[in-house]
Amino acid sequence: MIGRLRDACLLLADERPYREYPLPWMLDQLTLADFEVAAHRFPIRYGTRHVQRQIARASHAPGA
Repeated sequence: MIGRLRDACLLLADERPYREYPLPWMLDQLTLADFEVAAHRFPIRYGTRHVQRQIARASHAPGA
């Protein structure tokens, strides 16, 4: 949820949100490079400091 809020603020400020590579693409690339993937899902946990930094970043974006 905080990521969506941050992304919305950045888009309103004419900035582009950061995006990771899609998981299926990453798994395909690792397999093609002969890596063995042991885990396919990684939880994202946001702490209080992270949330505060993201809100601060969004509120200080140019045009915000």
